[in-house]
Amino acid sequence: MALEIYYTSAQQGYREGTRGFCTVAATDGIPRALHERLESLSGYRHVAPAGDPRNPVVLAHWLLSVSGKDHHVLSRVCDAGFDYTQRENAFAHHLVLSAEELAPAGPAWMLRAAGVMAERWDGRIGPIRRTAPLPRADESPRPCRLWEQAAGDAGWAAVLADLLSTAPRRIVYILYDHRHDPLGLAAEAIRKLGADPASISHIIVASCTGFMAPGLDQVIVERVGLRPDVERTVVGFMGCYAAVNSLRLAHHIVRSSPDARVLVVNLELCTLHFQDTRDLESLLSMMLFGDGASAALVSAEPRGLALEDFLSIAIPESGGLITWGIGDTGFDIGLSGEVPRRIAAAMAEEEVRNAPDGLLRGRRPDEYDYYAVHAGGRAILDAVESGLKLASDRLGWSRGVLRDFGNMSSATIMFILERIMAAPRPDGIEDQSGLAMAFGPGLACETFRFRRL
Repeated sequence: MALEIYYTSAQQGYREGTRGFCTVAATDGIPRALHERLESLSGYRHVAPAGDPRNPVVLAHWLLSVSGKDHHVLSRVCDAGFDYTQRENAFAHHLVLSAEELAPAGPAWMLRAAGVMAERWDGRIGPIRRTAPLPRADESPRPCRLWEQAAGDAGWAAVLADLLSTAPRRIVYILYDHRHDPLGLAAEAIRKLGADPASISHIIVASCTGFMAPGLDQVIVERVGLRPDVERTVVGFMGCYAAVNSLRLAHHIVRSSPDARVLVVNLELCTLHFQDTRDLESLLSMMLFGDGASAALVSAEPRGLALEDFLSIAIPESGGLITWGIGDTGFDIGLSGEVPRRIAAAMAEEEVRNAPDGLLRGRRPDEYDYYAVHAGGRAILDAVESGLKLASDRLGWSRGVLRDFGNMSSATIMFILERIMAAPRPDGIEDQSGLAMAFGPGLACETFRFRRL
């Protein structure tokens, strides 16, 4: 028989004399040791104010061994607004099942099935008596091998897909064991392109968050199944503008060999380098960053975005404003608060100068249909907007990526370009132009123009 408890903060608990965070409802007869283990699984950390829908719902499948007996536990823990003392509250529902009671489709499927997990406490204190039988899927879902290997249950891929389809703007957190290989992120991003691996002639991999041997390029070639004779190039440690340099290199390859099909991969695991420090400037810098992977195919086919001219701009006497070194506990990033001011001044100078060989290529800022500006932070985007005298909505694509993912170093601008490509095209406009730019160590600005085909 299934056993379950509800756990939250209340003035009175299920067991006599309990209050605050405690069990408020439970199946009769749960062994004390098992009950205590279930309560210990009820921890929750808010990432937004209580009651805010941005707070996550934590779904989990636990395998517990208590008093020599194994148990499958399905858990759902979520925000519950404020409790009776007006403090942040949470609600946890834990369901204990035997192996025979698990549905063939797996625990992840059961966690999302209607009628299995409670989403809130109804305020009643007392025993839980489940009257309806637990649902069982007719057949097991097709396994997603990467998720199956990492989580033990391929159904977690379906949970993520369901969340993305029903609430695409909702933030989803995926926590993975550090021993699992994150390169699957890059492999799955590449598969989204739908390109035949055998057709790829070149691969360019950009990353500034680590190095290894064999290199990322070689691991990706093997993981994705590219040809063994594919030509490989690694763009390392260039920072946030590395995607622009990678696209420029791919552009040159295709111009010299029109039959070339160049795969450009950006893989940045910025959170590997969070440091334990009390330096406020360093803390603020680290809080901007997130992990991301992107893949793009550059070829002579007239689809997507047409890459045009590339241009590099160096800001004088700014070499110490963005730094990246190897310290005793990992990579140490230095990001000066002076960066936005220097970028704003450089953009304002370009707007006034507006030379044919300058940032704007002799065009007025409002002549570009799209701006893809690296989302290095809100202050960076504000600096570009004010320096070029852009309307407040012109950097909407960049601000959206920053809000949803943070600064993913070189992968960030690729996310922005993807959103531009997916956006509805205005009626009657066939040929639209855009300007892309990213900032990084130097202090330098790497730019290119593009057309939406």
